[in-house]
Amino acid sequence: MLGIPPSRTIEQPEQLPEAIEGYSCGALFRCSALARDAFGERANEPALSHMAYLYRRFGPPFYGSDEHKAIACWILTTGTPDLWFWVSCKASALRHCFGVMLTYALSAELDCEPPDGPRVIACRLELVECYRELLRPVFVRDIPINLLGRCDPSPDALVVEPSRYAGYPCDRGSMDALVAADKETDCG
Repeated sequence: MLGIPPSRTIEQPEQLPEAIEGYSCGALFRCSALARDAFGERANEPALSHMAYLYRRFGPPFYGSDEHKAIACWILTTGTPDLWFWVSCKASALRHCFGVMLTYALSAELDCEPPDGPRVIACRLELVECYRELLRPVFVRDIPINLLGRCDPSPDALVVEPSRYAGYPCDRGSMDALVAADKETDCG
């Protein structure tokens, strides 16, 4: 079993700044490699079942996703200011479901450092630890699950509480209005 790091707070941010960029593979962060660091060979396994864990732990995603590539996407906080990560649900290996988001200011700061500089390494380690935090179990009735599926936590495992939003429906009228507004602004 993969070890779980010391507990850290991960949640969906209430708001993201406008000056932000994100990607899954760039010069500083190759998120598939970071996922392999976090989960070992399990990062190569199919990933569709992790949507149950993400929804149960964090509730519905607060931000949209690419409707062509992902089923849903959660943007989550890290312990580093101006750095977030995302986990998407799509039909691929788990390692391809992660990405990074950072403010333009942090990106510019990190770009001034070599790729193996201390601040870049610290951000990479933070991302790996946040990915591994997703191994912390949450219960669905009496069944513990984590990002990798059903799990058998040790008796002293720190279990997380389900999201206060888990189990509540989405209002269809509001969803229809969002889709209609999005189509009105679509240039394609």
